[in-house]
Amino acid sequence: MQLSEKGEQTLKMLTSPKYHCELAGEGVEYAWGFMKRHFRNLCLKEKKTKEKFNKAVRDSVELVSVKNLIMFAGRCRRYMVTYLNFEKEGRQNVTFDMIEKYTRQIKTHRNVADIE
Repeated sequence: MQLSEKGEQTLKMLTSPKYHCELAGEGVEYAWGFMKRHFRNLCLKEKKTKEKFNKAVRDSVELVSVKNLIMFAGRCRRYMVTYLNFEKEGRQNVTFDMIEKYTRQIKTHRNVADIE
């Protein structure tokens, strides 16, 4: 929150780009989507009663492993680096294809000096 020249308070709100909920945290949205996809693919008879429903939810949550979480967090960080670089370059009209192309470049061009 800042004060303008007239003494009025102005609020600058930072939002994540549309269709990229990866910035919500260390891959939390990816893990949530992974669980939801598994749950929705179950047959109706496997989640019809309360007991079966609770078991299906538990099974969906337990399906996400540490390996999955590490992968989701890495993907999230690559998107965060992409958005930071676009912001530094001052790009305004960034398309989904541009973001995906740049993210793939980050994944394939690893350099220890870039990380530090």
